[in-house]
Parts: sequence; structure tokens; C-alpha cells
Amino acid sequence: MNDLIIGIHSIKACLENRKRTERILYATSDALKEFSKKDLENTKIEKLHPSKFQIMAKKKVEDRGFRYQRIPSGCLLETSRFEFETFDKLYSEVRDKKIKKIIALDRVTDIHNAGAILRTASFYGVDALIIGAKM
Repeated sequence: MNDLIIGIHSIKACLENRKRTERILYATSDALKEFSKKDLENTKIEKLHPSKFQIMAKKKVEDRGFRYQRIPSGCLLETSRFEFETFDKLYSEVRDKKIKKIIALDRVTDIHNAGAILRTASFYGVDALIIGAKM
């Protein structure tokens, strides 16, 4: 199952990561105005009426086992899964001082809180994020 990225700034950051492939941006016409042509290179775009966007977003979020909340940005990116690293690699990179700042999150279920945490982590130059796998 592909990852979902929600929020204009998070989506823009994800689109810069060329390791992410198979990108589909679901967006309202207002949300599309926030992206440049360069932002959307190699990305399939599905423009939706605002009410249809929310219905589609609800299904995609709930299909992944998360609680849906209205998405005010009017955009959602579905993209290939992000490759997670192993703890062995993390320990090695900490030992070699390649990774200096780490955040560990557990049970953050509200997507808006998670987005705020990740934006703040990015601002402060966090090198690694540890999250619990949903089983």
C-alpha cells in the first residue's frame, strides 16, 4: 500500500525526494494553485471538486486504519512507500556521527499533530525519526 502525504508543505517536501516514485496528487483547483509547474514534474494529477476530494480522502485515510479528519489544504499525495532503515544502520550512523539528532514518536495518531512535529523537526535539522510500526 502506498504512503499518503497530507498538507501543502509536506507534499512539496516529498515531491523534492526523487526516491519517491508513482506519485499521484489528488487536489482541488484551489490547492493546485499552491504548486508550481516544477513542483509537479513526474506527478500524475487528479483534480477533484472539494466535496469529492473529502470523500476520497476519507476513504484513503480510513483504509489505512487512521481516524479521518477533514483535510483543509484540499490536497493529498499518494506515493510509493518510503524505505525504512534498520536499527543496525541507525546505530552505525550514530556511532560514525553521521546522525546527531533523533526524534522518537510513539502513538501519534492525529495527522495534523504528526505534520506539525515533522515540520518542526525539519526546521531544527533532525537527522532521523523513529516511529512505531502499526501492526
